[in-house]
Amino acid sequence: MSGGANYEQLVETALRRVVHDVLDIAGREGLYGDQHFFMTFLTSDPRNTIPQWLMVNHPSEMSIILQHQFWDLSVDDEAFSVTLSFGGKPERLRVMLDTVTAFSDPASKFELQFRAPAAEAPQKLAAAPMADKSDTDETTPDENGNGDNVVTLDAFRKK
Repeated sequence: MSGGANYEQLVETALRRVVHDVLDIAGREGLYGDQHFFMTFLTSDPRNTIPQWLMVNHPSEMSIILQHQFWDLSVDDEAFSVTLSFGGKPERLRVMLDTVTAFSDPASKFELQFRAPAAEAPQKLAAAPMADKSDTDETTPDENGNGDNVVTLDAFRKK
């Protein structure tokens, strides 16, 4: 390789493959016990397919939780697709794996942070509210009683 190996890029590519493989396993076998995934991705990347109203509410980046109410999780070499419930309405997302900026499996105490492309540096993180195991799709209110919680991932990052 001219100029030497780009080790940071090689490591990031390998770690993104871990996210791919974990999502692939979850799509085929489901989640175990209290396993769940927090994932943050760039909504501003035009290769991602998300509903327009989510783009308006989350113009640069958003976080989702894959836990109890997700369906049809599938993964290919470039992206994952999943149906999630937002306010009781199912929506299908297709997210390019290279737009994922954070991945966490709190039950396993495993987390990864990825560099966002410089042109896509996010301004804020927003959580996609997910319901619990019940059949309701209620969002969890924040301390002000609002249903859409804005969450930074600092709470999940190791210090």
